[in-house]
Parts: sequence; C-alpha cells; structure tokens
Amino acid sequence: MLSNQKIEEFKKNKRSNCQINFLIKKSDKGKLDSIADKKNIYTSELLRLLITEFINEQEKIGVI
Repeated sequence: MLSNQKIEEFKKNKRSNCQINFLIKKSDKGKLDSIADKKNIYTSELLRLLITEFINEQEKIGVI
C-alpha cells in the first residue's frame, strides 16, 4: 500500500495542507509511530499518506 516510491513522491510533491484534530487510542498511536519509524518518515506524514491512499481507493470504486 505505502511503498517507498509513494513516500518519496509524496515528500517531493508539496501540497497545500490543512490541519485537522482527532483523537486516537494511545496504543494505536504507538503502532503508527512504530510504522513511521520503520518507513523513516514522521507520523504526521504517514497519516497524510494513509488518508490520500484511502481517498484514491474510494474514488476508484466510485464512492466519491
């Protein structure tokens, strides 16, 4: 889902961002931090990538 190539493309392509706030379980945050560390990116970048991938998948199946 999140290949190293997609991560690099995301880092190169600076998009306008907005801020959203939401709550997640501490255990989920720990898991996200662990994944981000393994991918060598910040957790916030990981979340943005996951959201972008989810939106793209929804567009492909016609939800959006």
